[in-house]
Parts: sequence; C-alpha cells; structure tokens
Amino acid sequence: MQSPVIAYELATADPGALGAAELAALHADATAARIRWGAIRATRGRGPERFAETDAALASTDALAARAHTEETPLSGPERTLLLDRIVALQGRYRMAEAVALHDRLRQLGVDTPAYARLATAEALLYLERPEAAGELYRGVLIDQPENFAAELGWFYALVESERHAEAADRIGRLAARTPRLLFADVPGMTRPNPRYQTATAARSMAPAYADRLDRAEAEVSALVLEAPFSMPLRENAAAVSSLRGRPRRADEELRWILAVEQDNGIADAQRVSPLLEMHEFRAAEHALEHGLRAAPEDKRVQLALDRWQVHNLRQLYVDAAFGRSSGGAPTGTRDYAMDALAYSAPIAYDWRAFAHAHLASATFDTGPVDWRRFGAGVEHRRRDLVLTAEVNAGAGASGGAAVALGGRWWANDSLSVSGTLQTQSNSIPLQARRAGIGGRGVDLAIAYRVHESRAFGAGLRALDFSDGNVRTGASASWFERLVTGPVYKLDVEFHADASSNSLADAPYFNPRRDFTPSLTLVNDWLTWRRYARSFRQRLSATAGSYHQSGFGAGGLWALQYEHVWEVDRRLYLRYGIGRSVRPYDGERTTRDFALLTIDWRY
Repeated sequence: MQSPVIAYELATADPGALGAAELAALHADATAARIRWGAIRATRGRGPERFAETDAALASTDALAARAHTEETPLSGPERTLLLDRIVALQGRYRMAEAVALHDRLRQLGVDTPAYARLATAEALLYLERPEAAGELYRGVLIDQPENFAAELGWFYALVESERHAEAADRIGRLAARTPRLLFADVPGMTRPNPRYQTATAARSMAPAYADRLDRAEAEVSALVLEAPFSMPLRENAAAVSSLRGRPRRADEELRWILAVEQDNGIADAQRVSPLLEMHEFRAAEHALEHGLRAAPEDKRVQLALDRWQVHNLRQLYVDAAFGRSSGGAPTGTRDYAMDALAYSAPIAYDWRAFAHAHLASATFDTGPVDWRRFGAGVEHRRRDLVLTAEVNAGAGASGGAAVALGGRWWANDSLSVSGTLQTQSNSIPLQARRAGIGGRGVDLAIAYRVHESRAFGAGLRALDFSDGNVRTGASASWFERLVTGPVYKLDVEFHADASSNSLADAPYFNPRRDFTPSLTLVNDWLTWRRYARSFRQRLSATAGSYHQSGFGAGGLWALQYEHVWEVDRRLYLRYGIGRSVRPYDGERTTRDFALLTIDWRY
C-alpha cells in the first residue's frame, strides 16, 4: 500500500532521477495510496489523529486545487487524477461541501468523473442533506457498475431521506436478496461470513422503521439480533427502534451492551444522549456526548446528539390556549377563552428549572362576564424517572389570594407511569362558580400504561372541593390504538369514558348529581411535507359519543376538529386548529365553535 509513497519520496530526494511527467504520475500514485490508507485508518481509529494520512494527501494537492478553482488552464492527466482522488479524500475527511464543489468544478472543466469520484460526491451530498442530488449520482454509478454495493446502499438511504419509502424498501430488499450470506461457500476451508450480507440485511430491517411501521421493524431487527447477537450495527438498530417505540430504557440497555464490548465506541455513547435525556439522566447524557465528541465529532449521529443536548439546555416557552363561542345555555358561556403559559429557565445544576406560570380564563354569561387570572412562579426538579413541581401563585383583581400547586410524575419503567397534582386554588373550578364567588381546591391522580407508540391505556381519579360545600368526584378511563400506520397517513382511535358526581343538589353553576360520558374519536393524520427534522402535518378528528345526565336521560354528542401541526425544527413546535362540538346540558342541545393553539418554543 505504501510502496508508491516510498517511491515518490525517493524520487523527490533525487530531483534529476525522473522526468517531470514521470514524477507527476508517481505523485498521483502516492497520493492515491495515502488516501486509501487514510480511509482504512479513519475507520479503525478515534479522534482527529485518525485523519493524519488523509490530511497529508490533501495538503499535497492544495495548491493544485486552488489553481483548478481559479484558472482555466487545461489539466494534465496526472493532475486530473490527483483532483479526482482529492474528492475522495475530502469526503473521507468530512469536508463535504469542498468535495461537492470540486466535483462540480471538474465537470465545468470538461473532466469526465469516474464512478469512484461520483460515488464519493454522492456520499458528500447525502451528508449535506441533499438526497435528491445524491440519488442521481448513485443512479449514474449503478448504470456504469450495476454491482456496486456501496452505490446500492447509498441510493437506498437517499431514497429514504427523500421520503420515497416504497422505492427504498424495494431496492434494499432486492440488494439483500442477491447478496450471498457466505463468501467462498463452495471452497472447503475458505468459507466465511459475508460482511456485506449483514450490512444489507441490517439496512433492510430498518426500512420499515423509516416508514413508521415500527412493529415490523422491531420483529425483523429482533430476529437478526438473535441470529448475530455480537453484531454492533444490529444492536444499534435495536436501540434505534426501541427509541422510536417510546422505550428509552430498553434503548439505553442495548447501547450499554455495545459499550461493554467496545468501551471506546464514542458513537454508541453519543446515541445514548437521547434516551438518557428522556429518563432525566442529564449528567450521564453530558458525559456520553463528551465521549462521542472526542471520538468522532463529525459523525452525523454525534452531531444529532449534540443538537439534542443543546436544545435541552435552552429556555422553553410553552403556551396552550383555546377560544370558543357557544349557543344555548352552555356552562362555558356564550364566549370563552383559556390560556396557560409556562416560561422555563435553562436547566440549573442539571436537575432544576425555574418557571413562571400565567393562567388566564374568561367567559361571558347572561349575567355578565367573568375573568380568572392567576400568576405564579415555581421550580421543577427532574431526576431519573421522576419530575416534581412546586408553584406559588396569586390572583389578579378578584381572582383569589395566594395558593400553592404541587405536581409530580414517576415512571416505573418504559410503560407504566403515575402522576398527580394538588392545587389549593384549582383552575378547574368552572367560571360559572367563580361568577358566584365560589372557589375550591383540587386534586387528581392518573396512571398511564404505554405498550408502544401504537397502543396506550390510562385511568384517573379527581376531586374538587368547592367553597360552597360541594364535593365533585370523578373518574376517567382511556384507550388509544393506532389502526393504520405509514410514512404519510395514520389513523388512530381513542376511546374515553368519564364519570362524575356532586354532593350538592343545587348550585349556581352546572352541577349534575351524576353524569357519564363515553366517546370515540377517530384521528386522521396526513404528513403533508417533511424534510429531516422539519415537517407539516394535517389532522382531522371526528368524535361521537353520548352524554348521560341524571334526571335528563342521555343525548348524543359529536365534534369535528381540523388542525395544522408544524415542527419547524427541534426548537419550535406549533399546532393550531378549529372545530365544532355539539352536546346536551340539562337536556338542551348546545353547540360550540372553537379554536386551539399550542406553541412549544426552545430559545
């Protein structure tokens, strides 16, 4: 591998030994050898020192590259070879924009770029998140070299990142099918596993995950891990699927298994950042990221982990608001709105955040309007499997005196969690009661069981202790199921049942002795546009059910809701929508037109 390098060094030590043309050709051979050797070292080493050979090759062609970009002087054969090899070196050094620029410049100069240079350029384009342009180059390489495994694999990922999932699954399926499991299968004593087979099958197993068919992906990845339990790429896939299914603890277990075998695997450690953040293991996440940055800061997986850590350390503004207009004798009034706004500080000493909270609500009744405005401040403490909050708040004007709100949530594992809140001045007291000068305390307890992203169950208990002596107790149950899943369209069904009772017979607010509300909601979700972390979805929800009120019998209810959901990037989430609901109160049919807004901004 290094003989051309040695030959070139000897030739330059004796300037008269070779002619200019021979020396240029030898220089090109030596540079190509350095690049090949540098690629091997880059895959086996850790940290920037693994690029030493590649950097030396690039340094030897810097002047030529500068001339090619600025002058129109024709290039000699050895010079063209040097610059084509430089594209490969730039891509291997993660100088992707330079690799693409040099490829484009050589095409402008009329240089016919061979398959290996186009392949390196395609890899650079894919890294730069230009999958359509990368796919065109991969396709061109495969026209010239139909059996080029790297081009086939690269084109699969370019199709995935272009959201062409059916084509991607078909292509990787055919590649895996024609890649032999064993090398030299017919030669006794020479037979050995084919690493390309494992690469192709690992990629094929993840194709359903990229298309949001996670149950199938989990089954395929699990089967491959059983077949090859010491395959680190397969373990990484298992961790990725577990994360997508909402199982951060299982994902972290898979990645720690890799680290037990390969302690210096900084990329696997960096991939732990996301599940560790979900589990509130913030110090461990920082240490894992530092390991990844030392090992391979230019790797996309490490960069993703860095971005998630940076987002975690930002301030946060969360706003949830609803606005409505109702007909008839609705207990919400003829016009109403409610808004909760929470402004969080950046993390303090890893586990703490301070926050400010504003709760604003208003409704207009036949007897006049009523406003409820509360402002508070508090702290949030997050640690492994636990979130605790404490807030002190007070009302503005006639919205009550000082109060305390406490909350918490605990995760027993990836599936089971328990949460609860206590408010000494509850914002759940209806505004009809506030209009009559009635307040109250509130407490609730909820339990959630999440099987995976497509199935979840929940139950809850709550109580409101009104200042007029009334005690309202309630219970609820829910079931969520994803009926249809895919990269573009999803259909979910949500069942809710809610029951409540009140101890006081007469009150100046809607106060049924007992009521019961079962309902079923279908949620249609269309992915209209997605580009990596950015996306736009449309959702249409339809609800049907019945409302049973003691003394008034049962009446049907329904609702329609249409929403836009924007994920502008990992720092901004925006949801807004409109809808209409129809339901009875005291036997009278009422309608409500409403609008919703949710903002989650990290800044």
